[in-house]
Amino acid sequence: MTTVNVTVTLQDASLDAVVGARVSAKLFFPESLTDFIAPESSEVTGTTDALGQVVLAVWPNALNTTVTTYYKFRAWHPTTKKQILNVCAFVPNSNCNLEDISEDCRGTTSGSTGAAESAALAAHIANAGDPHSAAGYITGLSYFTESRTVTAPNATVPVHALTALGAETNIDAVFAPKGSGAISAQIADGTATGGNKRGAYSVDLQTSRTSAAQVASGSYSFASGRQNTVSGTGAVSFGVINSCTGDYGFSAGTGNTCSGTRSVTFGQSSSAAGQYSYARGLFCAAGGSYSEATGNRCLDRACDGKRVYAATYFSAFGDCQLGTHALSNVTTDATPTILTGNGSSATTTTVPVLPDNHAYGFTVKVTARDISNGDAKRWTFEGLVARGANAAATALIGTPTKTTSWASAGAAAWDVDIVANTTRGSVEAQFTGEIGKTIHVICRFDTEEVG
Repeated sequence: MTTVNVTVTLQDASLDAVVGARVSAKLFFPESLTDFIAPESSEVTGTTDALGQVVLAVWPNALNTTVTTYYKFRAWHPTTKKQILNVCAFVPNSNCNLEDISEDCRGTTSGSTGAAESAALAAHIANAGDPHSAAGYITGLSYFTESRTVTAPNATVPVHALTALGAETNIDAVFAPKGSGAISAQIADGTATGGNKRGAYSVDLQTSRTSAAQVASGSYSFASGRQNTVSGTGAVSFGVINSCTGDYGFSAGTGNTCSGTRSVTFGQSSSAAGQYSYARGLFCAAGGSYSEATGNRCLDRACDGKRVYAATYFSAFGDCQLGTHALSNVTTDATPTILTGNGSSATTTTVPVLPDNHAYGFTVKVTARDISNGDAKRWTFEGLVARGANAAATALIGTPTKTTSWASAGAAAWDVDIVANTTRGSVEAQFTGEIGKTIHVICRFDTEEVG
């Protein structure tokens, strides 16, 4: 096999010889050779002598006319073990000095390589350099190969790749930041181009935004797609133009807002503002805690523990939907107690409040149990309530039907009534228990809501 001698000379900043440095010349793209047999080892090594020189016998790249190959010459200081040389060279078919043929690994000529060889080498390594390394060269990689593909379908947009290298059949690949650093597809620059700084331990795979804030800025957050704003701690967003500001929230789709703590949104233009709320569909809003809104243009009206569903609407969102309220409370006396979405006090966010100019048909099921002796009772209701121009114009239409077919003997005094509240503009279930008995009460309050 034909070889030529390449003399490598190493000097320090004081122009003194660097003695005992390990020098490597590694052939790149050897697998592409067809007319010639590559060296048994595609890497040749040596150690500098007292003059700081080493002669490496390498196969000349100039002999291959089929595919351009090149060598990467690297050297490591004998004491510090730091890399002190990292250049590329197209080796001619004659003995030479490395300083006369070397180029930096971005294709910039630093020696006297011929124009044709320099152009061929640049075709492989142009734009491959690391602009952040001290010398501007590629840092040597022992376990990855880099490649560039320009054949169809990559002719217009080329592909640059790093591929794991090794004898094993399967090799894992890891790109790991240091400390609390983030993983990002672009460098933060504070503008819409690179975006604001990413959050600690975050992952941001976005490459398109219209605002600097559209990044994964929350700690432990994740963003994929484009134009997503993920500022909540541990928040996740997939898709386009989603905003996930609630801690540990999740959003997927287009134009959704996820602002409640641990809330979830799917679909388009839906929002989940209540803590642990869930919205899925088109223009659905879940503003109450532990609430759910699914379908098309439905609203939970910021009511805690409410579930709503709609397939369409008439003229305003939420004017054609079905609702379910999960209401409860605990009583220890015979005072009428309102069943609420949080099992506590009655407010406009914890009971079924009607919007102005709406009617609710309702079916109510209530079950109560004495926790000391197990006595229990169940009621069912059906009825209709309407609200006019304001809360004061809220009233039951007719008398709700009431059925009490199941009851323990000890629960005979317990009772439930359905009432209209003209202060809150709501329809409410009131439970009356018994003095000295701790009674748990649960209520399913289903509504057909029409505007």
